[in-house]
Amino acid sequence: MVKISFRIDPERSGGMVGETLWAERVGADRFRLASIPFFVRGVSYRDVVFGRPGRYGVLTFRGVSIRGGHSTCRMFVGVDLKSAVFRERWAELHGLGCGYEGAGGHTLALDIPPEADLDTVLGMLEAGAAAGLWEYEMAHCGHPVGERGGPTPAARGEQDAPAARARRRPPGGLDG
Repeated sequence: MVKISFRIDPERSGGMVGETLWAERVGADRFRLASIPFFVRGVSYRDVVFGRPGRYGVLTFRGVSIRGGHSTCRMFVGVDLKSAVFRERWAELHGLGCGYEGAGGHTLALDIPPEADLDTVLGMLEAGAAAGLWEYEMAHCGHPVGERGGPTPAARGEQDAPAARARRRPPGGLDG
């Protein structure tokens, strides 16, 4: 396993300027992401990316080679992660194949695998947000196109799709 460095916009990430993600080498300069991004936008778990040695020999992201089909959301949880209400809601998401990594505190990076129905997952996230359990935002939509060859309503961001209603984290965040 290696780490790949990604540059990020500090204005969109609470002041962070970079993030490193674990990856496995699959070619001379290609790497499959093995962790879920917290702040990086535009890539998801299992995407194959180009990485080249940068300053001090650290691998630096250079672009996407092959999409892995996963989508990523960030969750800002306002309840204890060990609480029964969170565990119950999480069990539903986990049952659809979703996984998460914690960034400490109440921030989670949520992986939505390609086999999960994106609109169903986003509907569950919306229900949890409406109940005051969390806020969330879509960081990357990697799900495939719809049945007729066009993007799904959620991928297009149509107003009636749950993705279009993805809640943004309030300026002060959730106090938890």
